[in-house]
Amino acid sequence: MANNSVGKALHYLRAVYNGNPFDLETLINASCTELSTPGSREVEFGAGDVVRIERARNLRGGAVLVQLTRFVPGEKAPTLQPRANAANDVEEAQAPPPGKEFKDGDSFFLVNKHDVIFSTHGISKAKSSLYLQKLFVKSGFEEKDAYFDLNPAARLDKLTLIKKHGVRAMELGASAFDLSMPQKEQKNWFTSAMASAWSEIEAVIAKDETMEDQKYREDLLVNVEVRLDGNSYASQGAKNSMEHLAEWLLSDSDAPLSEFKIITRDNETISPSDIRLQTRVKVQKQERSVDHNDMWSKMEIYFSDLKKQGLLEQ
Repeated sequence: MANNSVGKALHYLRAVYNGNPFDLETLINASCTELSTPGSREVEFGAGDVVRIERARNLRGGAVLVQLTRFVPGEKAPTLQPRANAANDVEEAQAPPPGKEFKDGDSFFLVNKHDVIFSTHGISKAKSSLYLQKLFVKSGFEEKDAYFDLNPAARLDKLTLIKKHGVRAMELGASAFDLSMPQKEQKNWFTSAMASAWSEIEAVIAKDETMEDQKYREDLLVNVEVRLDGNSYASQGAKNSMEHLAEWLLSDSDAPLSEFKIITRDNETISPSDIRLQTRVKVQKQERSVDHNDMWSKMEIYFSDLKKQGLLEQ
């Protein structure tokens, strides 16, 4: 029986500008009023792809639900022949029906003033943020009033623990597939450095002709450990460097790290789920996407849970 649901991560973020809360909800509502159709909300990016607000809905008592979609004008989709009898099937590219385009990704928001629940299904947080900024300018806002950051919210008790006890070690892991991306697509110095190490390892693996070209990369994790030499006897500079690296891990939600652990100098292990306010949910599939109503419903439940726990105000 086919699995009709897919696991998705919901991230609690805060919209800020210059360290202050940014009322993202108000700008989204104003822009959707000014640009009232999906076509009028389309923004083209340099790579030729187009992003737009496909649909938006306001909730009673505040908050707006948003779905972004992405497509590439004129892009074809590869097809294959089921139950092909030939030795090799010839894949063919098919154009969409006249007047249509193939959808190539989504992202979803629940926005209540500066509080944001976000989930991606092919459109990254960075691209979603950039799209909204461009949309605000298109709808009539000054560029200086349209800029904002989406920062991951963290549990203050765990951050306090790191500040109080310091960091003894960090275990960092990134998938080999992510590290195989072109150098220009590496998001930061750490993954760029890991990619250099991975290229040397891959050169050895590639000699094995039985390895599938891409599949093995998806199943390998490259781990790096950074540890203080001597723990409490280490220099203050080394201790500060460990804390700065830990802070980077917690602030950069776009870093393609498959996993990481922070071990305090008191030997307490802290994982991403202990720090970042996020959860995983099952969402109903809809063709090659997910059902927007089911996604929004899961976001409403998570937002309500955060509110009940007092985590929105911390």
